[in-house]
Amino acid sequence: MASLTVTLAVGSCSRGRVSQNAPLQVDVAQKSASTPMTLSERERRCEVQAARVAADGLWRSDSTDGADDGALRWVAHYSEKYDQCYVVIDRRVPVHDGARPIVSELWEAFEATVLAGYTHDARATMRRSLCQVDLSDDPFTSCAVSKYFIDEHMTH
Repeated sequence: MASLTVTLAVGSCSRGRVSQNAPLQVDVAQKSASTPMTLSERERRCEVQAARVAADGLWRSDSTDGADDGALRWVAHYSEKYDQCYVVIDRRVPVHDGARPIVSELWEAFEATVLAGYTHDARATMRRSLCQVDLSDDPFTSCAVSKYFIDEHMTH
């Protein structure tokens, strides 16, 4: 099995915090298509991909002024149950009244898609617009369901 080291020029992430402008070095094992990956290899690949998603800033698309648009925290999880790599990114979201509630978003890391969003903000308008499970064209809106969905996918 050959091994190579990859250095990414984007910002790097350590588990839980995003660090700007530091190279991310990862030892990535090259596997043949016929050799199945072990659980630890899947977890390592998941962690690397989650770092890319957190550093890439895809989730910044709704930032209006660029202020405080960095991730507050991110956590990666490889789910054996779903055979998927997930990352939860906590960030502040700008809204019309100048408030910046914290939203936790569950991403499928390899597809770089948002699956659900959740906020602890008590305002009903914030909860209606920021708590969603986005599995269809008509996302389901409920903070309780969103939180359960995120917890389920990050636990199992």
